[in-house]
Amino acid sequence: MPFGLCGLLPLLYVLQPSAGPPATEGSTAAAAPSTSAPAPGVAELPAAEEGSSTEPTAEAVPSDPRAPAAPVAVAAADAPPAAEPAPTTTTTVAATAAPVAATPPRRKTVAERNEPIPFDEPWPHTFPLFGDVAHRQKRRLQLPWGIGVNYIYFSQPVIIEELQLSANDNPVQTVDFIEFGEVRGQGNAVNIRADWWILPFLNVYAMTSYVRIATPVHVIEPIDFTTEVPFDAVAFGGGATLVGSMGPLFLSMDFNAQATYIPKNEDITTALVTAPRFGYNHTFKNTRYGTQLSVWVGAMYTTISAATSGTVTFSDVVPEGALEEPLEAFRETLSPPQQIVFDRLIEQLQERPPRETRVNYALTKRVRDPWNMIVGANVQITPRWALRTEFGFIGRYQFLFGANYRFGTGMRAKRQGKKQKAAEAP
Repeated sequence: MPFGLCGLLPLLYVLQPSAGPPATEGSTAAAAPSTSAPAPGVAELPAAEEGSSTEPTAEAVPSDPRAPAAPVAVAAADAPPAAEPAPTTTTTVAATAAPVAATPPRRKTVAERNEPIPFDEPWPHTFPLFGDVAHRQKRRLQLPWGIGVNYIYFSQPVIIEELQLSANDNPVQTVDFIEFGEVRGQGNAVNIRADWWILPFLNVYAMTSYVRIATPVHVIEPIDFTTEVPFDAVAFGGGATLVGSMGPLFLSMDFNAQATYIPKNEDITTALVTAPRFGYNHTFKNTRYGTQLSVWVGAMYTTISAATSGTVTFSDVVPEGALEEPLEAFRETLSPPQQIVFDRLIEQLQERPPRETRVNYALTKRVRDPWNMIVGANVQITPRWALRTEFGFIGRYQFLFGANYRFGTGMRAKRQGKKQKAAEAP
């Protein structure tokens, strides 16, 4: 997008206390501890006491008053020999222990997945690299992947330093008798931005934009008029953001480059943007999702490619019949060399009707105000969802509003779960 104003906000606050990612998904429940005897699967019953009998004793049998009286004593000589006691036996029963079924991991609810990951749980994602170290140090990390959609309005003053013109199939030639007033490139854009935290302090991103541009051009000489040619464009770009923090304060530095394709231009316009930001991060207490509000101030430096060339239809630039009388009067104010160039250009324009006449141009330009101030705010509703806005002023004006969704794959936790299952397998 021209002037490098789309998709410039980095994902900040990686190392300052911020709303963290949701709790780990797919955690494996621990198996229940075993409570079996030293020889698992075999239960030993106690043996009967030696000399004991299963027959009831006399004292155990209730007396019947109608039964004859039992003899009081028996002579030892008349008593039959005592029977040998039955041998003592030990009964062993093999008990098959039922296997303890592992509890399947409970799937987290949507609300639980939007909660910050507790610091007593391991960091579940592969990225950012060394994220587990930062997490153990109780630093809130953002989820590694993000995608955002932004609306952007921009208005950028531009200075045209050199202009070359021709008509139809003729080569361009320098014209120094055309004087411009204010030239301001302005437009609206819809920007899609995908980002990735490689390290806890380094975020990289790619972006694409659809841009609707309208550039009002005020011509002072040879006649005073203002023209505007709207056109569509597509922009692609990428960049990186470095972030650091100390307590609730944070500092970030963003670098990005963009290329904008405009069908009416022969060249692709490029832009380079650098934006330092300094801000404060506030975490709301007693909130389930660790909601945060971040505010910042900063500056933005923009440079654009100097050379631009293309072709427009003459009737799209100048109203029909608006140049006849003013041009005759203007010609008399030119020097002889300038009159030669002027006459040649007029002859080319008169070769065809205005609606069929092509005006070829080549110019060099620069941004009038490369630096401008920016202020912004970000509301991180949950570790997954955030809303942000930013305003630019002083020379270049811009407004951004967008939403961002973050997510993680949990690959680190999945690999650890597989290793744990492999270790527990017989």
